[in-house]
Amino acid sequence: MRKTDSILILEEAKFIWSWERLELARQLFSKGYKPTQVAKIMREDVLDIGLLLLHLMDKGWIECA
Repeated sequence: MRKTDSILILEEAKFIWSWERLELARQLFSKGYKPTQVAKIMREDVLDIGLLLLHLMDKGWIECA
């Protein structure tokens, strides 16, 4: 690999969520749960939950702390 090569990141990340799972995460975050706690409760990878958190904040579905 050369320094000028492009690198695909997060290729294993989960980018498609059901409405029910998205709503569960939104509720948990709104109650003050941390991403690691939400990941454990939902049995998801913490990286995927982190990406979901960014999405929820970007859409204004949860408030930034």
